[in-house]
Amino acid sequence: MKRVYLCVSLFIILSLFVLPLSVLAKGADQESGKELIVYHWWTAGGEREAMNKIFEWFNKKNPDIKIVDNPIAGGGGITLKTVLLGLLAAKMPPDTFQSLSGAELKMYVDGNYIDPVDDIWQANNLDANYPPVIGRMTLFNGHHYGIPMNAHRANWLFYSKKLFDELGLQPPQDVDEMIAAAKTIKEKKPDVAPIGIGTREKWPAVFLFDVVLLSVGGPDAYEKFYT
Repeated sequence: MKRVYLCVSLFIILSLFVLPLSVLAKGADQESGKELIVYHWWTAGGEREAMNKIFEWFNKKNPDIKIVDNPIAGGGGITLKTVLLGLLAAKMPPDTFQSLSGAELKMYVDGNYIDPVDDIWQANNLDANYPPVIGRMTLFNGHHYGIPMNAHRANWLFYSKKLFDELGLQPPQDVDEMIAAAKTIKEKKPDVAPIGIGTREKWPAVFLFDVVLLSVGGPDAYEKFYT
């Protein structure tokens, strides 16, 4: 069977928790050579731009194949997951879809919903191009079931360059420097919150707790808490 797939590697940043993947659905119509049905959650901003670049790349390589784009909004693919499970249960799988690596990807593997992509890994020498930890997050029963597209950190800290330049501050290199910078901002700019975290959707606070627990309690306390 001739398989049509969408796989391209974007820039890899150190991965801690989640790794979006492009995976090949089992049983999808892959012989028509006319359409490629894609489901993903990169629907806005830079993520949408990235997906557009992937589509552009694919179209240059496969001008006779039309991409049927199905963007499903929802952070981390939570809405897409619900849609996908419905499609898979109805035996209407897309050709390829975006998923998180690790446990979520394993769910599709255990359900016999997706095909391995070992041939793609070998043809593109991906073992040499990804850190070993990335490869292991797609490996089940000795086979790779996804192509890494991107990776995320959970502990990014952003700062206002304009504000720091205005106050003559340098980006902090450790916690003590961060607290000192926050005190300076509070003193010189009373109306500005020195540190903020979005908690409307809850998950940013959970992620913060996760990394603080690991850094303060260590691996043993972290594992004990979650198990």
